Amino acid sequence: MDGHPEIDSRLPIDSSRWSAPEPPPVLRPGRRLPPAVNLVCFVLTVVTTLIAGSLLTLGDLSKRTVIDVILTPSLWTLGLSYSLALILILGAHEMGHYIACRRYGIDATLPFFIPGPTIIGTFGAVIRIRAPFTSRRSLFDVGVAGPIAGFLVAVPVLAWGLQHSQVVPLTPPRPDDIAFPPCLLLSLAYRLFFPRLTVTQTVALHPVVVAAWVGCLATFLNLLPIGQLDGGHMLYALSRRAHRPVSLATIALMVAAGILFGGLHLIVFGAVWAMVGPGHPPVPDHTEPPGAWRIAVTVIAALIFVLTLIPTSPRIFAAPARPISRRWRRRQPPRDRCGGSRHRQVAIDSPPPDRDAPTGFPLRTRSPRDRGARARGTAPSWRSDCRDDRPSADRHRAPGPVR
Repeated sequence: MDGHPEIDSRLPIDSSRWSAPEPPPVLRPGRRLPPAVNLVCFVLTVVTTLIAGSLLTLGDLSKRTVIDVILTPSLWTLGLSYSLALILILGAHEMGHYIACRRYGIDATLPFFIPGPTIIGTFGAVIRIRAPFTSRRSLFDVGVAGPIAGFLVAVPVLAWGLQHSQVVPLTPPRPDDIAFPPCLLLSLAYRLFFPRLTVTQTVALHPVVVAAWVGCLATFLNLLPIGQLDGGHMLYALSRRAHRPVSLATIALMVAAGILFGGLHLIVFGAVWAMVGPGHPPVPDHTEPPGAWRIAVTVIAALIFVLTLIPTSPRIFAAPARPISRRWRRRQPPRDRCGGSRHRQVAIDSPPPDRDAPTGFPLRTRSPRDRGARARGTAPSWRSDCRDDRPSADRHRAPGPVR
């Protein structure tokens, strides 16, 4: 006896309890879409952004102008600079994700541009990651690469657009004018490019500035630490435990800020992520630390988030309300000093109006009793134009006692 317990081989042993654990299931990627789908989406987005840029250049969003621009392709050249700038910013954002995925050997698709009949002409762009992230570092790098790449392209685009913008006298807003709320980056750029702007002047923005504004909005929304957004990827890579509570708190703050500052985009975005949920797929390797330089990149991403924060939605000035049609409006003829109508087109052979009757309603010109009197030839003839035919002396005499 060497002091170790012996196992009787004759006893039945359940081999299922001692078998090796099964390997984790491998995610099978879905059917890959042909590149023609990416090309069709890109071409449609170019068309919609050209139309949107043309409308922004013309400064007219009326229904007739929109139809004319859509049906006249020769006018689309007015929005060429806007379309090129916006697609360049969105494409740089998504290509940042794509290149980071290729660096870590993660299967990802080319960008899908999403056309849309909106003021800006698109709903953005996305890529589809077809393989799970293998480490925290790959998750962080893929998440932060897109916003930084898009921001680095949006800054020179914004500078070019402000350089080609014009200072005009401040006038009341016209119908269909659009007011884009500035972010901190845009406010600083205003002071840099227009240091002598007075209170009686304003800046007529070039459409390229609007494209840069859209790029700032996309960067701000993607850096929110929610779910599987770019900011959510970074947060999950830094702290898996803090991801869910921070995501829920950010969703609540978004909805509250949207209600407080009039940010419809914050309310819609928060409601969508409240329905989707703040979940995030797990990363197999949690032991690898993110590294010191990734902490520094997180600080840079937080600074970009502050510079591009846009809490207010754009405002479209509406045309003044039209008066109600006459056929739906109660006719109330103007009254003169005597309480009668100033209209002289009153039927003859009708009884005089009752001075004590309430005014504001059409007078009854003839009754069955009057028609009978007319048939007998006893109906008086008169004009209800509220004229006093008495002599002047009797007209201004004070009323005496009743006899």
